[in-house]
Amino acid sequence: MSVLTSCSGRRQLSDENANSVSVVTPRSGAASTTRRTAFTHRAIADYSAAIRLNLKKADVFYARGTAYGMKGDNDRAIADLDEAIRLNPKNAGAFNNRGTIWRRRGDNDRAIDDYSEAIRLDPKDPSYYNNRGNAWRARGDDDRALADYDKAIRLNPKNAAYYNNRRDAWLAKGDLARAIADANQARRLGSDNPN
Repeated sequence: MSVLTSCSGRRQLSDENANSVSVVTPRSGAASTTRRTAFTHRAIADYSAAIRLNLKKADVFYARGTAYGMKGDNDRAIADLDEAIRLNPKNAGAFNNRGTIWRRRGDNDRAIDDYSEAIRLDPKDPSYYNNRGNAWRARGDDDRALADYDKAIRLNPKNAAYYNNRRDAWLAKGDLARAIADANQARRLGSDNPN
């Protein structure tokens, strides 16, 4: 699992590579798994305390749901993200994070629906297109995956994971030349997944 920092500093689960789920947290940098786990447990306790104090705001449920997702507690993550969306149906990050949980569970149809809503709410976030592309690939629809990876790359051409994901879609379609081009670009960008 790699850790990324979003421009906005908001917590987001991000399916950067099709075979891994990355977590976006403010100021996480290169934190070790142990530090990230300790942070997650403390965060859940803090958000739970805020909810007990009747601070039932969308952002609190969003943050705790994201922390539960980081911890792998998918049922609680979904419940909190559902509540965050109920309280603030314009929170693109909550739809994205819930989509990532659905995808983790193998429910790619729900994941695609949530990623699509995140894109509708915030069409400038490339991770949402990338995540939806991963869900399309999991469903076997490489053409739609390629369209989403293309959009993610147009929005952020410096993310190696997007090129790696598109490479895999090109390979699945049998287009070795384009797959090699994307693999080479990912390496130039410092990809940690050269396979």
